[in-house]
Amino acid sequence: MSEKYVWFLNDTIKQLIAMSQEIYDTEEFDKGILFGYYKTISHLLSQAEAFNIIGELDMEIQNFIVEKILTKK
Repeated sequence: MSEKYVWFLNDTIKQLIAMSQEIYDTEEFDKGILFGYYKTISHLLSQAEAFNIIGELDMEIQNFIVEKILTKK
């Protein structure tokens, strides 16, 4: 796989993680947004594993525990 696709996936996941960490409120609407980030990041990481490119992503992404998005409050 071309490195540019791995870079794209790496940067996209990092941005989604950062955006999820910017939400501090616990209102129902914000919980819904956090769940959306959780589902999206989980799916991208699952796909990276399925396509056997997870090892090419940054270590912080490989070691990221997606459930922390939902339990940070």
